[in-house]
Amino acid sequence: QQAPVITMKTVLVLWALFVGSYGAAVGSCKNPMKGRLEDFKKELVATLEELDEATAEVVNLDHDIHEKAAKGREVMAEIDVLEYQIDHLRGPGHCGSHEFWCGGDSIDCIDKIAVCDHQKDCANGHDEDHCEEPTPAGSVWKGTAVYDHCTKRKPDFISFTIDEYKVPDFFPSRPEIDVTIDIDRTAAQGHGHWALVSHGTYDFADHKLMIQPPESDKLGLICEFDGVHEDHCHGFVVHEATLERCAEFYFHRE
Repeated sequence: QQAPVITMKTVLVLWALFVGSYGAAVGSCKNPMKGRLEDFKKELVATLEELDEATAEVVNLDHDIHEKAAKGREVMAEIDVLEYQIDHLRGPGHCGSHEFWCGGDSIDCIDKIAVCDHQKDCANGHDEDHCEEPTPAGSVWKGTAVYDHCTKRKPDFISFTIDEYKVPDFFPSRPEIDVTIDIDRTAAQGHGHWALVSHGTYDFADHKLMIQPPESDKLGLICEFDGVHEDHCHGFVVHEATLERCAEFYFHRE
């Protein structure tokens, strides 16, 4: 859309230069048309200014359209998350704690171990939806503390790196991971950095990353995903025996 404007503007500029040169030439001859030519030249200059203003308005409008389109995509993504969460919150109570509800109008329940195992066990195929792995090998996750009532180091930040990601032959729905946990504490509590090694699994049915306790205090880490977004998770430090939550971190993928 800008090409015709630029072309017209170029033509008008050349015409203005021509008129100016011609006006100067005829002016030296005291041509009676000099006054009209000067008026026409002023009109051309005014037209060029209007074209500049119109071009600026088009550019601003294009920017606004792209900005609103981006916001629209963000809103649609949030709607997808809400629909997914509502769908599972209102699931039928007849499914057991170790079962996965197929969702929608279905009343079917399947074992959670069958979710994302590359085979459609639900009639509607819902058990093979949202099977993208959010924690591949090499991914790094940075966590900021929300509260901490149990860890001995009281870190301000925790990060973990997925060192290895393995899919078992018999249970592809429960990938195994090796992970390095980096714990950092700021000057307020005394500077400190610790690196711990552990392993765990990812649960596709519940969208949870479960890291086993790396130390004798028996504190593990669970990071819960919303089932749609793969770039952040809600992390909780839990007691291994009871799964009681005693610290909270918000993680995002770098």
